[in-house]
Amino acid sequence: MLKQYFIFCWWIWFFTLLYFLRIIPYSLLYTAFIAFIFTTFTFSLDSNIHYIERIFNFFLELFVLLLIILFHFVIDKKPLLSLDDIYFNLLLFLIYFFVLYVNGKTFYEIYFIDVKKEHYNNININQYIKKYYKKDL
Repeated sequence: MLKQYFIFCWWIWFFTLLYFLRIIPYSLLYTAFIAFIFTTFTFSLDSNIHYIERIFNFFLELFVLLLIILFHFVIDKKPLLSLDDIYFNLLLFLIYFFVLYVNGKTFYEIYFIDVKKEHYNNININQYIKKYYKKDL
């Protein structure tokens, strides 16, 4: 089974939680937006993945993105282009790539081979959610 730390969305969600809790001052708006677009085109439109999984992933990513937008623009009143946030997002993505490199993985291998293998099945929503949250860290 694929480790969660190989999936960048888990990184986005973790650091977004830290942002919401005011532990870090950096918004993950930019990476969350790119992740939402990537997930939509890569997984949500893939007919080999069960439609329940596609719907669940789409709305989960959308929910996270909307929360980040709320915090970024409404609560923190940050501008669209915040250089500190952009630098933090880039640094986080570079660290993610380094973690993949150290573990002998590539972005392509994770997202276009391993993740798709895990999603190519026919399960119902309860089974999917249980599998989704039972993965080993």
